[in-house]
Amino acid sequence: MDQKQGMFNLNDYLPHGTMLRDLLRDSQVTEGDVKEILRNRGIYIQGSDKSLTIPILMTCLLNSSEFNLLRNKHI
Repeated sequence: MDQKQGMFNLNDYLPHGTMLRDLLRDSQVTEGDVKEILRNRGIYIQGSDKSLTIPILMTCLLNSSEFNLLRNKHI
């Protein structure tokens, strides 16, 4: 999904729910990136597979530093 031409513009919206899922599924966002965000929130899981971590992170609202990390990976 292109930042300017996708379903949403990352400069205008803070993604959550399904919009966040699409951003997290981007191949440039690694499993380690997602797991690091969860770990910084005190959420520890055994695996790092995106099929396990993305649903957990989808239930959270991102703070500005977490969002900037993902947005910079997406650009």
